[in-house]
Amino acid sequence: MLMKKMLKYLLLPPLAFVLYFVAVLLIAYFKDYKPERIERLSLHSPEPKEIMALPLDTFSIMSWNIGYAGLGAEEDFFYDGGQMVRPTEERINQNLTGISDFLLDHDNVSFILLQEVDRGSKRSYEQDQEKFLLNELWFYSGAFAPNYKVPFVPVPLFHPMGSVLSGLLSLSLPLPVSSERYAFEGNFAFPKKLFMLDRCFILSRFQMTNRKQLVIINTHNSAFDDGSLRLEQLDKLRQIMTTEYKKGNYIIIGGDWNMAPGFFKAGMIRNGDKAKENPDRIPTDWLPKGWSYVTEHHTPTNRSVATSYEKGQTEVQLIDFFVVSPNLQPLAIKNTDLSFKYSDHQPVLMQFTFKK
Repeated sequence: MLMKKMLKYLLLPPLAFVLYFVAVLLIAYFKDYKPERIERLSLHSPEPKEIMALPLDTFSIMSWNIGYAGLGAEEDFFYDGGQMVRPTEERINQNLTGISDFLLDHDNVSFILLQEVDRGSKRSYEQDQEKFLLNELWFYSGAFAPNYKVPFVPVPLFHPMGSVLSGLLSLSLPLPVSSERYAFEGNFAFPKKLFMLDRCFILSRFQMTNRKQLVIINTHNSAFDDGSLRLEQLDKLRQIMTTEYKKGNYIIIGGDWNMAPGFFKAGMIRNGDKAKENPDRIPTDWLPKGWSYVTEHHTPTNRSVATSYEKGQTEVQLIDFFVVSPNLQPLAIKNTDLSFKYSDHQPVLMQFTFKK
């Protein structure tokens, strides 16, 4: 009898773990987010606002992965080798306020592309960051596309990340003709894919006075893969951008590429940070003839979150930038050095005009 009781108690913990794992897997499977290949997005727009054809003038654009306001300079992250799952709620609020203040200080920027905006995640204390930013930047139109929608992320085991709802947010002073979510088709193998991001980009169209369109793409490409997913995504982007260019349209792609431009070398970073020596790069033959990478490569846009940020010690890289079509003329580019105060990424700003 004693042996049976001992065996029973010994078997309970592993049995409970198996049941927990099965329950998590079943919930994730039956609630798996399965977006369409292309989805029309609803537009938030201040009243009154009408679609106006844009002149062939000078405009500005910003891209920033805000890291759900949870990856400021003091934070590390468990998935990249750190310890933390989430910072304090007070820190999240401070970072989000800092991000909002920076955007308000640049309220003349025509187009803003944001990534990792949470709309209801345990990691950011269920904040609706989309709503907060749209309220603060009330004069912008906005379109949100989810790319991370998981009911329960079970890692780390004893302090799981929990529910996640996050995505891309494209803001603009002019009202777009349309904004659509385009799915990147590739993903990780089962069952890992149930708990990972469903990558996508937002494609927004703006009417021009010459009857052409300005096409702005907000992208957040894959990380943590062996590189194959990112190559598939690059093929998808190339297909879209070349098709739109053949129509006579103007195209800008901006966001977090999770890869450096093909020409980039670590020695190009000269702001006192420690550059990552062998970053993943976009293949040198990917960019079509006449197209341009637009980046200020002396200043990094992303840091390692294996530890908190320390100038000259933490590895940095350049993975946030713009790609523009041959009929556009970049005028100025700036990577704003915030010492990663509010996010593990830094904002990139570009001024551009149209070739005639």
